[in-house]
Amino acid sequence: VSVAVTNRCNRCCPHCFAEKGDEDLDYEILCGWMDELDANGCMGVGFGGGEPLLHPRIVDLCRYLAKNTEMACTMTTNGDFLTQEMVDRLCGSVNFIRVSTNGAKDTLGILPYLCGRIRCGVNYLINEDSFASLERDVGEYEDMGVQEVLLLPQMTVGGCPGADASLILQLDDFLANKRFRIRFCISSFSISTIHLDRNLS
Repeated sequence: VSVAVTNRCNRCCPHCFAEKGDEDLDYEILCGWMDELDANGCMGVGFGGGEPLLHPRIVDLCRYLAKNTEMACTMTTNGDFLTQEMVDRLCGSVNFIRVSTNGAKDTLGILPYLCGRIRCGVNYLINEDSFASLERDVGEYEDMGVQEVLLLPQMTVGGCPGADASLILQLDDFLANKRFRIRFCISSFSISTIHLDRNLS
């Protein structure tokens, strides 16, 4: 189950479709939900947002989940607030952290430290610009110890164009012909409305 614990975010990414605001879900209500999900056999909870690390009690919430339930705890973050101190505070209660990027290097410096403490992956936005550096970036992620790359073809949002069929086919060829130790996943939701034609020139 995915839970958006806040709709606050420090970024204004043009490709993002999440509604922004200044509200955090109440900690006690969240803990109640965790208890209810656990009692009904939920396997895990993924915290997102907004930017989940902006929730004032996100560390407490992760620790509550780890201590009081049998569920796995995961998180998706833009990485801006993943300092070594924050990683240390989350260690022991979070099972997996996904750091979102569009290929930029601005927040990925924490990855080597993160990978040494908590299992982690990268959510990689695929557009014309980022695809050009995908092979290089994946090689660097492997060296850092990243375990998984989730490929997210950019969706059309407002005036921001999404990945087209030609780019998706290039991505398909990349996955078929490149050999990495790292595990790849691809978002079927992002490409479900794109008509793919292998005869495209």
